[in-house]
Amino acid sequence: MFVVLDGSVRVTIEPSGQEVAVTPAGGFFGEMSMLTGAPRTATVRAVDDVRVLEIGAAAFTQLAKAEPRLLDHVTTVISSRQAGLDQARAAAVAAVLPLEPQSLLARMRKYLKM
Repeated sequence: MFVVLDGSVRVTIEPSGQEVAVTPAGGFFGEMSMLTGAPRTATVRAVDDVRVLEIGAAAFTQLAKAEPRLLDHVTTVISSRQAGLDQARAAAVAAVLPLEPQSLLARMRKYLKM
């Protein structure tokens, strides 16, 4: 995971490239993959000059053992971010695909030239 020491980063989701967050100095990213083994769920790019601190899994484990509230805090942030990512993904899909089955069928027929 990475802690933003200076600058800020923009978090987007693919394939839409929709911005879901800007993380300023003091914030962090990359924790979800590190702690759960799940594949990354977003793309993070620097907004301006950025300096980050990388914290590996072993170092994070030592920190969490020394300060158990750290894991509680990170879990709260992950839960909140996941809910926001889920909403952003749903909105992106809704913007691309109509919800009515007949409209979806018509789009597929048109695409397949049927």
